Amino acid sequence: MLSLREAAAATGVSYSTIKRRQVEFQHAYRDAGGVWRVPVSDLLGAGLHLRAKAPEPVSQAHEQPANGAELTHALARIESLTAELATERTARQRAEDKAEAEARLVAVYARSLDGYEIALRAISGPPGPPEPVAAPGPRRAAPEPVDPVPAVRRGRFRSWLLGG
Repeated sequence: MLSLREAAAATGVSYSTIKRRQVEFQHAYRDAGGVWRVPVSDLLGAGLHLRAKAPEPVSQAHEQPANGAELTHALARIESLTAELATERTARQRAEDKAEAEARLVAVYARSLDGYEIALRAISGPPGPPEPVAAPGPRRAAPEPVDPVPAVRRGRFRSWLLGG
């Protein structure tokens, strides 16, 4: 995490440029003292490049690392990670190429399908008139009128209840 002034010095741009581009730093925050802190990853993500530091003066007597085994292990780890990164980049490139080829193939199939639909419409001809609705069958004759049966007189409540 760098302050805005440290970020300006590390990237070789002015403080005002860092201040103006501060909206591009997604993970920048103010610390307890009110100083803005910017992660280096945000600087790199915004397209700013870190300047190499000036080399420190080296004494004539080159010192060997205190632990040669750690250095050997670290270098081996760097080599394995570099190889893994190259493998991942190759796999990603293959996947992107495959996706692009499949997208082109889908577009070709879509155009071909449109052509088949047009050909099918041409073969089947123009749409004809709608099919006629089937006429209903012959009507039955109306039933012969029947003389009403005289109603039986019932009490008023019951006839009111039965609707008569």
